[in-house]
Amino acid sequence: MQSLSLYFTLITLLWIYWLWTRRKFYSLFLKLRGPLGYPFIGMAHHLIRREEVLAKLSVYNQMYGPVWCSWVGPYPFVVISDPVIAQEVLLSPNCVNKCFIYNGLDYTVGSSLFSLKEPRWSVHRKIFNPAFNHKILLSFIPLFNEEVDALVLTLDKYAGKGPVDLMQNIQTYTLCLATRTTMGGVSIDRDQFEKTLVQSYQSALEHTADVVFSPWLKCEFLQRMRGKQKKYSRAKMDINRFVRKVGFHSIRLRVNLRIALTSTCFKLVNAQLSTDDSGERSPDNSLFIDIAIENFKCDRFTRTSVDNECGAIVFGAFETTANSIVYTLMLLAMFPNCQEKVYEELLSEFPEMGNLNITYNNTQNLIYMDMVLNETMRVLAPVPLVARETMNDIKLSNGVTLPSGVQIAIDIFNMHRRKDIWGPEADTFNPDNFLSANMQNKHSYAFIPFTKGLRYCIGWKYALLSTKITLAKLLRNYKFTTYFKFENLKFVEDITLKLQQLPLFTIERRNE
Repeated sequence: MQSLSLYFTLITLLWIYWLWTRRKFYSLFLKLRGPLGYPFIGMAHHLIRREEVLAKLSVYNQMYGPVWCSWVGPYPFVVISDPVIAQEVLLSPNCVNKCFIYNGLDYTVGSSLFSLKEPRWSVHRKIFNPAFNHKILLSFIPLFNEEVDALVLTLDKYAGKGPVDLMQNIQTYTLCLATRTTMGGVSIDRDQFEKTLVQSYQSALEHTADVVFSPWLKCEFLQRMRGKQKKYSRAKMDINRFVRKVGFHSIRLRVNLRIALTSTCFKLVNAQLSTDDSGERSPDNSLFIDIAIENFKCDRFTRTSVDNECGAIVFGAFETTANSIVYTLMLLAMFPNCQEKVYEELLSEFPEMGNLNITYNNTQNLIYMDMVLNETMRVLAPVPLVARETMNDIKLSNGVTLPSGVQIAIDIFNMHRRKDIWGPEADTFNPDNFLSANMQNKHSYAFIPFTKGLRYCIGWKYALLSTKITLAKLLRNYKFTTYFKFENLKFVEDITLKLQQLPLFTIERRNE
């Protein structure tokens, strides 16, 4: 009995000590209003139904203001939709690390620029920055043109034949493009990409979202209980068949989905290593793969690091770019007057239709298309939420101090739709929002589709350039229509922004 009493006393003291070490968290909750949630889980249950996340955050923003606090499990979570506070967080050297929920990315794509913490992130970021400099981007333009021409031929089969889902075709295109630009222009079997790898990557993205928002799903037993394991296994088998078909029997594929997915990148890295060893590669190349291999040879990177980084950059580029292209076409189909303005601008820049050779200077002349693309990324933010973790205490301009260990979510989706910033029609599509006169008085962090600050998207210039060239060729050659109404769109937070129902398109050829 005495030992039991002693044990209970010890547990009580440890509990009190644990609460004492977290006193700054509880003090923060007293300063910032927010939903209390349930014991032990906080508001984590809201993350399970991802189709409700963005709408729920919008409700809380209205109730508690643009900066509020709640709990996700034992972690205090501050949600920010104020551009001023967002700037302070994203520029703070104490908020470079990503939130703990991004650990799910390691499970799927491996440890890479997406999820690395300081000081390793800064080292890797500095190493890879040259891969996206202006000279390298200009060298990609012939490849962009070549790939879009192939896409135009694909879409031409659907012209005049009724409603069609364009997403898979666009994803095949962006996956081929991301692979070729990352791996140095390697040849791609587009049919194989469309039949296997696009679906497999989609399965991996779904898996990533599952383990990010529900970390306990890393357990394969729970995946089987939910009926998801079979789908993931099928994705692994598809990629395994692709690798065997191209003759790389020596790659030892494991049952882990991440290893299976990166096996394609492993194959491509092997090919580039072989080329490099034979002395055929240019010594001044600064492509992503070249930089990764050079650091592998200098023992700065392990072979796993090379595979992870190359796989992750392809993994991250293809879906966000595909979404931006499809969502822009969708909004222009829903707002035909805007589409005609884009067409008139393209007609002025490219009087002849067909296989246009679009240059960098051409893209700089497409002012209205810039406005359309920006407005698309405003109302349909590519990544609705980005999250950080404080490494040390930081004091904000509103007088609140965020202690070390606090999780922070920047609510980009709802910040882009704030009526006090973007006007009473902030929830609808209007490219005129990006007229110079309308942007003059807006805070520089009111529009951050690629985030900003110290950890902004490394490939944002690549994404804009490739997207503009793609849209220019498609919209110069085709007219897109849809019966789906803008007000019926329902949004899903899935790391990237998804739609519950993706509208179908009707494609018509433009007249000569």
